[in-house]
Amino acid sequence: GVVQADPNNEQALLEQVKLLQRNRQHKQALDALETSYARYPQKGQTMLMLAYTLAASPQLDLRNGAKALELAQRVYHATGLLQHGAVVAMALAELGRCSEAAEWVRKLIVKAEQEGKTELLAKLKSDLQLYDKKQACRLR
Repeated sequence: GVVQADPNNEQALLEQVKLLQRNRQHKQALDALETSYARYPQKGQTMLMLAYTLAASPQLDLRNGAKALELAQRVYHATGLLQHGAVVAMALAELGRCSEAAEWVRKLIVKAEQEGKTELLAKLKSDLQLYDKKQACRLR
């Protein structure tokens, strides 16, 4: 498809990855992200999608919490965006670091309230309930 013709086209790559994920081709989606990230490590959306996939792939054996955390932290430090911070928490949860994930989300909730981000707030609060369980806070 388009990605082979122009591997530098980040939007085309992300669309392809979403399509693969919808078709439950999780390994192919991850491979496409890994390949693109290796070639274009400066592309932030690719890095974020890779971090998210490594933290929360429905195919559990594809997850890599440590790598997800490293990538998510790099994106969050670069952007400071709350939804990017939420991916850091997912990676912490994937690593079994539930109380840290909960602590992280509590800080994001405060910021989301200050910024009036109601939709994101609802998602963060539901994430927090999961991370607060302390046992098995991985996303299922």
